[in-house]
Amino acid sequence: MAKTKLAKSGTKTKSKTNSLGSSVSKKVVPNDVYGGHYGDVPCKVHPVLAGYFGYCHAKSALLFRAELVAEYSKVGMQPPQAGLLDILSKSGPMNQLTLGEQMGVDKATMVKLIDGIEALGFITRKTHPTDRRAKIVEVTPAGKKVLPKLLQMRNRTEKEFLSGLTEQEAETYRELTFKLFLSRFKA
Repeated sequence: MAKTKLAKSGTKTKSKTNSLGSSVSKKVVPNDVYGGHYGDVPCKVHPVLAGYFGYCHAKSALLFRAELVAEYSKVGMQPPQAGLLDILSKSGPMNQLTLGEQMGVDKATMVKLIDGIEALGFITRKTHPTDRRAKIVEVTPAGKKVLPKLLQMRNRTEKEFLSGLTEQEAETYRELTFKLFLSRFKA
């Protein structure tokens, strides 16, 4: 299981070359992303709380996200950026505002996500032909080339994370998690 070390405070930046040959500045994510835990991503479950669904579900989500962050950082990306690239590749060019609404992401966060992917050369932003205030986002040839690798990373990470379950249990877990999300989602 992957362990992720985080800085004790603040954000640091490290530069390195990713597996695609591009120079990438990597931010060390502040600890609040991991629920305020310092050091290792939280992996202990207190026996008193082990029977509580919410507690174990939240811990599992933190661990999975940490493993996915570690995997995607190899190409200088974060999970929401990879998801955004996947959405654009399947839907085609899209208005930046519409994309944010579909992902449930506010305007400021969407701009940061797009800025990061654009800096890697995986997407471009163009002014909308009839509305100068709107931006259309689309995948570049480099983005189309890297996407299969990102999907492979996601699938491998998910498979490894769920390896403690049988294939049937893993499929049931996916289905029930999505069903639970839909039942609680209030649009």
